[in-house]
Amino acid sequence: MKRFVSILLIMLLAISFVGCNANKKENNGENAESTPVSYREQLEQVFIKEKENALYYNGVDQDYSYVAYINDIEEKPELTIITMDGTMLNIINENSAPQTFSVQYIINNNSIREIIKNYDLYKSNGNMETLNSIIPNQVILQGPLEEGNLWFQKFNYNGREYSAQTTLTQVSENEEGKKIYRTETVVKNIEGFPNNTYTEIRVYEEGKGLVLFQNSQPENGSNEKSKASMFKYKLNSIQKVEDAK
Repeated sequence: MKRFVSILLIMLLAISFVGCNANKKENNGENAESTPVSYREQLEQVFIKEKENALYYNGVDQDYSYVAYINDIEEKPELTIITMDGTMLNIINENSAPQTFSVQYIINNNSIREIIKNYDLYKSNGNMETLNSIIPNQVILQGPLEEGNLWFQKFNYNGREYSAQTTLTQVSENEEGKKIYRTETVVKNIEGFPNNTYTEIRVYEEGKGLVLFQNSQPENGSNEKSKASMFKYKLNSIQKVEDAK
C-alpha cells in the first residue's frame, strides 16, 4: 500500500512538472511573437532613395550655399545608410582649397542619425564632425513621428559635456499630401550663446529630406548685450546629376 501511494505521488509530481513546463513554453512562445514596434519604413520615406540626385541649398539673408549629391544607398537587414557628398559653392577665391564634406544618414528601426565628416579647411570652429550644428553624430529624427515626441542626446562642445533636447514640434502635410516634420533642439546652460541657450530648428519633407535649417550663433564677445543672431538656409532645388552639370 505504501509503495502504491509513493508511486502515485511521483506520478502526480511528474504531471505537475510537465504542465508547468508546457505553460512556460506557451508563455515564451507568446512573448516571442510580440515584436518591438519599428518606425524604419516611415523614417526612410523622409529621404530621397534614388542615387544621382543633387540637392541645392541657399542661405536666407546670408551668403551661403552648397550642393549635396546622393551617391550611395545601402539597405541592410538591420539598417539603411544614405550617403551624400557635399561641396560649398561660396568659395572665397579661385585659389582656395575645395570646401567639401560627406553626410551619412543611418536609419534603423527607431531613429535617424546624421554622421558628418567635414573636410573644410576654413571651418570656423574646427569641429570636423559637424556642418552647421554644434552637435556631432546627431539623432535628427526619432519615432514615433508624432507631435510632442522628444529625445535627449549628450555631446561635447568646447571640452564640456551638454545635453540636447530635441522635440518634434509639428507634423503637417503639404498640398501634395507629403508629411512635413519640424524639430526644435535646445541646449541650456551653454556659455557663449545668447541667454546661455543654443537653439536649432530643422524641417524635413517626405521625399526630400532636409528643407530648412536654422540655429543660433555664438555671441561676438563684446561687452554689450547682443541680440540673438540666427543662421538659416533652405533647400532651393533638386536636380538630376546629369542636368546639374
